[in-house]
Formats: sequence, structure tokens, C-alpha cells
Amino acid sequence: MRETEPPPAGYYPDPQNPALERWWDGLAWAASPEAPALNVAPVVEAPVEPPRNNQFAMASLVLSISWVFFIGSILGVIFGHLAMQQIRESEGREVGRGNAMVGLIVGYAGLACGLLVVLILLG
Repeated sequence: MRETEPPPAGYYPDPQNPALERWWDGLAWAASPEAPALNVAPVVEAPVEPPRNNQFAMASLVLSISWVFFIGSILGVIFGHLAMQQIRESEGREVGRGNAMVGLIVGYAGLACGLLVVLILLG
């Protein structure tokens, strides 16, 4: 009569408790059973990018400060409003609301001062 070969080394259901696994080294069982390993891929979270500065906010600030015959103030106000809209719609991916707000305030103040100068010169 031919004897069967033992199974190769590996984890197999525990002879006393099939809910657990036990290591079979090809000759004997390991001393204690182990819970079966789950074949689940590890969770890898996507890297979180830091929020970036909105370029229209910076342009609004710079242009509104450099008045240049109303053009800087007008562009500062336009870019400030564009920046505020983009920052609001970015859901936290862009920052620069403070720069846009200062650009708007200085831009509107520059427009008001420019109009006052024109009224004084014409009046």
C-alpha cells in the first residue's frame, strides 16, 4: 500500500477549530492557531495638496495699488471680483480671499479718488 504525501507548507484550516488557520510546515502543525488573514489591499490615501494662491487675487492687489490713470484701479476691481468668485467655487483648493478683498477696497478707493480729481479739475 502506498502512503499519501503530506500537503505542502502553508496555512490550512485548524483541525480543532476550522474557523481559524494553523501553519503546516510540511511535517507538523504550528503550536497555536491564527485568525485567517483577509485578502484586502491596504488603503492608500491620495496625497493632499496644499491650497494654492489665486493669481487673480494677487493681480488685483498689485494693480489696484499701482493706480496708473484709472487702469490699475479698474483692473484691480475686475480681477478682485474674479478672484473672489474663483476662490468661492474652488472648495478650499485656492486661497487669497484677503488679497482679493484688499484689491477690491483699494481699487474702489482709487476709482473714487480718481473721479474726485476729475470732478475738481473739470469743475
